[in-house]
Amino acid sequence: MAKSPIKIEFVGIDDWSRPTFKSVEKIRYMRTGTNEPYYAHAYFCDTENLFGGVGESEILDFYRKNPDKVADIIYKGREFDSEPWGTKYNIEIKGV
Repeated sequence: MAKSPIKIEFVGIDDWSRPTFKSVEKIRYMRTGTNEPYYAHAYFCDTENLFGGVGESEILDFYRKNPDKVADIIYKGREFDSEPWGTKYNIEIKGV
């Protein structure tokens, strides 16, 4: 059975002009060395389709008109300024 998509929402454009998104709900992570679970938002970004000087509506319109480009969004980390890991997840953009 396929996992349900992670719902994400647009939060801004980082210093590299990458549209950045945050998980709507907190994701379960495991603490290194202790295996204790904790919950935090996950951040995602698009490294293939860069934007500058545009707002949220233009970015969401881009993904509405180009649904195949959602596949370019990758896991970024637990913070807005994290460097992208390159890992792809099944995601769904809120508002698209």
